Amino acid sequence: MITVVCVYNDRAVLEKCLLASLRRQSVRAQIIAVDNRSGAYMSAAHALNTGAREADGEWLLFAHQDVVLLADDWLAKAEPHLRGLSDCGWVGVIGVASDGTVRGLIRDRAALAGRPSSGVTEVQTLDECVLLHLRLPNGEPYFDPQLEGWHAYGVEACCRALRERRRNYVLPLPIWHDSASVNLTGLREAQAWVWAKHGDTFSTIFTACGALPDALGRPNFGRSLWARARRRARSLLWRARGFGGGEAVWLHEVLDQLTRDDRLVECLHVEVPELPQISCEAFAARASGVRPIMHSFRGLRCREEHASTVVVACDLGNVLMAGGWLFDWGVFGYVRRVIVCVDAAGRHVEGGRTWRQLYGLASQRILATPRVGIFELVHNAF
Repeated sequence: MITVVCVYNDRAVLEKCLLASLRRQSVRAQIIAVDNRSGAYMSAAHALNTGAREADGEWLLFAHQDVVLLADDWLAKAEPHLRGLSDCGWVGVIGVASDGTVRGLIRDRAALAGRPSSGVTEVQTLDECVLLHLRLPNGEPYFDPQLEGWHAYGVEACCRALRERRRNYVLPLPIWHDSASVNLTGLREAQAWVWAKHGDTFSTIFTACGALPDALGRPNFGRSLWARARRRARSLLWRARGFGGGEAVWLHEVLDQLTRDDRLVECLHVEVPELPQISCEAFAARASGVRPIMHSFRGLRCREEHASTVVVACDLGNVLMAGGWLFDWGVFGYVRRVIVCVDAAGRHVEGGRTWRQLYGLASQRILATPRVGIFELVHNAF
């Protein structure tokens, strides 16, 4: 059994999000809700450690009040994954690996973020929206009680696990983090505290809120100017090759702009049979306009109800490019427009036949950050 521990300051949000999704689960879970509406707890560590003392489950799941488990069998699927982990420290749903890449999948407000995976993935640190840990002996803290505030407590716990030669993992089970706002009060102070405690062990601590110590120090103006000059030179080179945009334009912003007037968009990802189809309203977490976007994890197999625009996500585009895929309108049926996203820094760029074909067929070519080539292909027959 899994025990769910949550500290909340808004009962309505707790009921609407976390508790509602827990009541739909196919297996029973113990729920411990720590009431902090009066502000009795001054830190997440204190509140969560307090709630954890009442836990009976083999595993504890620490979750934010605005988290929704996206499948009714989420807990049932999590348990066999957890039993199969060795040298386990902390487990979550989205995190950052030691090479700085984001792992895991999460619906963040209006958009889907992360990278789909068919199995458990190792990371350095985890986002605090969902954290799982084996139940500890009674009274033993899960989070460092000396860390004040409501940030970085999970990052500190992950670093501590790594120092104890344990591993942190991400589950292939997406959630919806329906946060109304982002409270960054005290984040920098918490990050500085974590770096002071663990910086002697790690050259870099990668987190969902930036890499330490870079996120803490004063900017190196010489290095910043050199980096800016390099970005500008690369952007000019890409423009000379017929690409608009540049490295100051983010991928999700480009996709939002390109699909703003569509009534329904389908976004195709690599094939992961166990992942559900995920419905979103935008490609950016906070978008000015919303419309249905269906994220499917079946490769190039489109839904029966075809959307007017199909987006081939970067994870699928990279796989297709590596395999030398040749674009064929017949695969997409009666789709008016296809937008293909591929890694512009990959080894198959330009020399690969897929890249050359997309380059020739595209009505619009855009370079976006982080180094993604976007090809817009329009079917003139529709």
